[in-house]
Amino acid sequence: MQVGSRHAPPACCPPAIAGRSASRPARSRAGAVRPGAGAAAHRARAGPLRPGGAHALRGRAGGALRRGAHDGAPCAARTAGSRARGAHPGRWHLCRHRAEAGLDADDPRPARRDRRTRPSPPCHRAPAARGGSSTRSRRPPRARRGRHRVPLADRAPRQRAATAVRGPLGEPGARTRLPRSRLHPDDADPLPARGRPRLGGELHGRGRDGQRPRGTVARSRAQRTLPDRHPAHGEPWHAGDARAPRAPGHALPAAGPVPAVTRQLWRHATLATLDGAAPWGLVDDGAIITEGSCIAWLGKDSALPAVAPPQPVIEHDLGGALVTPGLIDCHTHLVYAGSRWREFEQRLQGASYEEIARAGGGIRATVAATRAASDEALLAAARQRACALMADGVTTLEIKSGYGLTGSDEARLLRVARRLGRELALEVCTTYLAAHALPPEYEGRADAYIDAACAWLVDLHREGLVDAVDAFCDRIGFTPAQTRRMFAAAAALGLPVRLHAEQFSDQGGAALAASFGALSCDHLEHLGAAGVAALARAGTVAVLLPGAFYFLGETQRPPVAALRAAGVPIAIATDHNPGSSPTLSLVLMLNMACTLLGLTPEEALRGATMNAARALGQGDRGRLAAGLRADFAVWDLEHPAELACRFGHRPCRRVVCGGRERP
Repeated sequence: MQVGSRHAPPACCPPAIAGRSASRPARSRAGAVRPGAGAAAHRARAGPLRPGGAHALRGRAGGALRRGAHDGAPCAARTAGSRARGAHPGRWHLCRHRAEAGLDADDPRPARRDRRTRPSPPCHRAPAARGGSSTRSRRPPRARRGRHRVPLADRAPRQRAATAVRGPLGEPGARTRLPRSRLHPDDADPLPARGRPRLGGELHGRGRDGQRPRGTVARSRAQRTLPDRHPAHGEPWHAGDARAPRAPGHALPAAGPVPAVTRQLWRHATLATLDGAAPWGLVDDGAIITEGSCIAWLGKDSALPAVAPPQPVIEHDLGGALVTPGLIDCHTHLVYAGSRWREFEQRLQGASYEEIARAGGGIRATVAATRAASDEALLAAARQRACALMADGVTTLEIKSGYGLTGSDEARLLRVARRLGRELALEVCTTYLAAHALPPEYEGRADAYIDAACAWLVDLHREGLVDAVDAFCDRIGFTPAQTRRMFAAAAALGLPVRLHAEQFSDQGGAALAASFGALSCDHLEHLGAAGVAALARAGTVAVLLPGAFYFLGETQRPPVAALRAAGVPIAIATDHNPGSSPTLSLVLMLNMACTLLGLTPEEALRGATMNAARALGQGDRGRLAAGLRADFAVWDLEHPAELACRFGHRPCRRVVCGGRERP
């Protein structure tokens, strides 16, 4: 038999194959034909012959399925460098002829197919000889995952959590399913390896024929490209196809049309819109359609077909839950460092808040700790506090400075507050409160400090850090004259003002703030009749802070009845701070506003939503109505009065801020 003949089998095959199979001439990697190549690299080993002859084996390159071509013809040898699982005599393996693999006879490396040629059909090993040299016990073959694959077009798609996507509302027809991550790319998570569709070699960095281009290497999973067409019928992927491939870390395929689903439908809910003349603005079995960050439509669920949008919407069934506007905390001191638990003990022993402040405690103690803290420490602590408020249904938050009391430190606090608004799913309004207390370096020079604070305001406003200006006008704070100078500086820059007024005494601060058209006056335990009338004329919001009233053990309640009679809007806030109101639950403040201050449950909820928005000058939120910002909370409650009735619980189920649901 002549070496190199097209009809001569390789040297590793027994005579049983010599008359039935053919082999190609052996070639080196350079392509030259070498006589006798392939025989020296094999050694015989016995093993049982699998009944039935040919069986399916997956080619190592290209990911394609291939079947054996020899019908029961065993091979007497195996590749010297084959893997451990193939070398086990009790298992079936793919035997590649070295003469067909393109290797030299003396090359000890594992046999590999020349990429330029099509691989030859595999064959089986020779049956094991009884009493052979190998005496080690053999385990039965173990089935390997993915050895026999069903074509993609015949497989049932992997089911993943999805949100229903409808056509135009009220239109008959079957709904499609769209994976969640395709709806919101930022929240996508890659499919597990087992669930990702196999589309031939293309997903593995190879061409459509399953061959990797010569000179290339396998790419990582994140680098792989995805096909833009369905492998069965060649059409582009569509949004309803759950089998559409997805790149890891991205929700959308690399190419192909994907419709932009901007509208969402929230249905089967009890809506407390706080809009209109009806109590609570209740809408039973209501629905909300949001488009982008705004509410596009709101009303009865039964009226949905009459206002059908033209494009598909993402549908959310709320199952009869209560929906209210997102809560708004319009008065907080959220960015600070340190704790003042010792002052709590001192008050329990009879010391007043004013006595502690005059002795160097109170605000000054927090100022010292805040100045010593780093920006990252301040941010981390403030983030935890903000997240606690967010879990209570808060979508908009006001944050004051006032614990730095130098130009650079006040700027630090305001920058941290801005970062919270950028990094969290939360709207943050910043307030400049340098006139919070007199720092120790300005002891006895309050007027000089106000001059410095007015100068700092100009720079901070130029940097875009200030939304409003506040001051503390009281016996332990600043005088009405000093407060007026601060407000004049704010008015010159076009900034709105707010005021801590009449908390411990009536200094006429409310009337002063009303003369500047203040957005709000806060605390107001000692507000007199003149102040009430001034607030009513100016339309200024009275912000009540039941947490501070409770924590300080105050006995003088704000004049709620007089404010109600005068038509002054009343808001509710936490006043979160380390010394006089260390609470992080706005829902608890609703209960305290009713039990301690005498508000009704509806007044309390309006105070934490629509009136709180007015206190911040944010007229686009605080109610549920078409055209307003899509900020709302979903509660596991039957009626909105339960928000004020119960305390010590977290009934908030879901929160939507700016039309986007929080994770």
